[in-house]
Amino acid sequence: MHSLKKHLVEQGYKVVCASDGYGAMHAFMESKPQLIILEYIFPGGTGGDVKDMVRAHEDGEDVPVIFLSALPQAELLTKVPADSNIRHLSKPVDFTDLKAVLDELLGAQAAAPEPDAYPPGHLPPSQARPAFDSEERDPSGDDTVLDLDADEPPAPPR
Repeated sequence: MHSLKKHLVEQGYKVVCASDGYGAMHAFMESKPQLIILEYIFPGGTGGDVKDMVRAHEDGEDVPVIFLSALPQAELLTKVPADSNIRHLSKPVDFTDLKAVLDELLGAQAAAPEPDAYPPGHLPPSQARPAFDSEERDPSGDDTVLDLDADEPPAPPR
């Protein structure tokens, strides 16, 4: 999943990673992401468990979630049914499909500029949707995607 993180950063998204359910919730509370990408099979539970914990939090009720999985789509849909803020993508990730889903869930405004126009991780204010639910939490205006994947090494303690 390092290639997913790299791809998202190159497209102008701020990416925060976690490797288990506890780290995922900690990262969610710290970063208040605009969108979450979850692997379904996750250490210490499932991506569905993490989605339920996020949804139970007042800041997570409407955060879109993209589930990535090597599970057959029919099986994944029985475990985590799609709704207006949940999408499913098969692994390996097709970046064209991912872009379409990101555009759908975040809106066309969140689409990244041409890679050479701005440094990785930055979007011009005119094209960026706020990453968080208040400007106090993210004065930079960067879009944030929380990539929660078991393939990522745990983040070092602060």
